[in-house]
Amino acid sequence: MDSNLSQSFSFLCGELCNLLYVKDYNKSKINSLIDELNAKPYKGELFVSKHDASTLIIALCINVKPTDESLAAKASHLINSILSKQNLQFDLDFLCNVVSWHILCLKKCSDIIVPDILHNMQCILQVNPQLGIKFSEELVGPNGILLNFVNVDKSNMLNIQNPLQICLIALKSIISCLNAEDNNIGTLSIDLKERISQVVVKLLLKGSVKSQDEFLYCKVVIAALRVLSQLHFNDPKVSVPLPEVMGICRYFILYGLLNQGNKPEKIMPSQQTIAAPVIKTYPKGGKKQKLRKQRNNAIESLKKEIPVSDLSLMRDVDNFENNSAYKPASKNYLEPQKAKNCWALTSDSDMSDVESNREAKLIALKSRVRQSSSNLLLVLIKVTEKKDIFGYWWALLPDSLDKDTRFIDDGVKKTLAYCAITDPIASSRASVLSVILALLSGSRIYLSQAESR
Repeated sequence: MDSNLSQSFSFLCGELCNLLYVKDYNKSKINSLIDELNAKPYKGELFVSKHDASTLIIALCINVKPTDESLAAKASHLINSILSKQNLQFDLDFLCNVVSWHILCLKKCSDIIVPDILHNMQCILQVNPQLGIKFSEELVGPNGILLNFVNVDKSNMLNIQNPLQICLIALKSIISCLNAEDNNIGTLSIDLKERISQVVVKLLLKGSVKSQDEFLYCKVVIAALRVLSQLHFNDPKVSVPLPEVMGICRYFILYGLLNQGNKPEKIMPSQQTIAAPVIKTYPKGGKKQKLRKQRNNAIESLKKEIPVSDLSLMRDVDNFENNSAYKPASKNYLEPQKAKNCWALTSDSDMSDVESNREAKLIALKSRVRQSSSNLLLVLIKVTEKKDIFGYWWALLPDSLDKDTRFIDDGVKKTLAYCAITDPIASSRASVLSVILALLSGSRIYLSQAESR
């Protein structure tokens, strides 16, 4: 701990607290002191004592009114810096007062400082996910502040200047609330999970408009898909509106690869008969004839196409061939991998370096959208009955892959196979191949029925 920084912080903290408890305090002086405190290197150094931190945060939450927007925004930033960057542990009651103050600010302040207040609260929730469970009704309840920012019906009535930016931060805050379940800290009620799912599905079905920033829209989609993935992966009891979610998955798995409409459309399942169980006959006696295992040419050709270095995909192929239960290629498959861009920037090109770099980043971001959609589809395959998933095969897999028509036929283009063939990003192709393997390995009874016919 840097003693000079610690002494300086302690001195400024005492001076600020003394001013805050004066009835008609000097706003100009308080603004100046908070600015000095905000300028400290919280990320690089640990210099704040627990006593100074608790004294200062209590004084700010009691005396800074949410209606004083400029002061509230600066105070929120200071509180976030101390709580999320100084490695200090506080009891739950103390932290609850902090979140209550932030929620009050979000309800009363104008949309100008909403992004700042919301971002700071999201950082606090991320470090302390148990607070998301404690304030579940206020955050994601029927009139929860976070769901209101995400809900397409209510957000339009709020007249927010930056709806996409606020929606993105709200979704990240919801993810922080869901992380409590991952850490075995607590869980949201099934009703709240159902409500979150409905609101997020409605948001994704809304699609995009040309006036929106495509960078922000992609980030919103990635966060929304992750919310759905975590919801259904952690709690299979949450009902899945399959037609809508399947439409969302297919749309965003193909996002950036071909021209689609500006929004996803729900997909209805096909009618199919239930596969009859395979009846195995066992000989009653006599010498058993040893049969040679039939070589699977499709599996062998797939092995040849996969680089030797890509061991995770090779294991997937072996698992499928050996009839073992399918497992995702990566244990962190809820997290889309960041695609590496390899587009060189040259000043002599028609496109400037800045524009080229922006285009490369957008390509990588669209790839993350496709991977996030693949991850959600993997979760659906895991938690949904196989007979229900089988009804959507017609929309996910092509009838045939004729080399003469596979890049022309729209029916073939809007499938996982098209994505696996044409996606320029290797990690996205691997994600789609994982989904295809999961579909095939989970539906052997239907495949055996089709083969027998």
